[in-house]
Amino acid sequence: MSALVRTMVLHSNIIIIGDQEAVIFMCEADEESFLATGEESGEEYKIMYDEIDINTTFFYGLKLLDSKDFGNDAEKRKQARELFEKMLDNNVEQVLSVLSNTLIHN
Repeated sequence: MSALVRTMVLHSNIIIIGDQEAVIFMCEADEESFLATGEESGEEYKIMYDEIDINTTFFYGLKLLDSKDFGNDAEKRKQARELFEKMLDNNVEQVLSVLSNTLIHN
């Protein structure tokens, strides 16, 4: 499980671990831990990956904004994304199959 936690940490900017202070990911310290700064206190932390419960931790990453998401088709793009995320949560294999078939035939 710590490999998944490590991957999530490396793709995050802010991490909220349980009821602790939110931390800002700074850099990977080694294979077993990472360095972070407390969002409110400014205190530096060395956090072990195996101390993080993936089910109770929130990982936030920055997202590149696309101007198309705010243009004429903004509402349609939002609906399509929501539907895609629901499909992906239900059956990844089916989504891959449909997308592969669609791309091959277009």
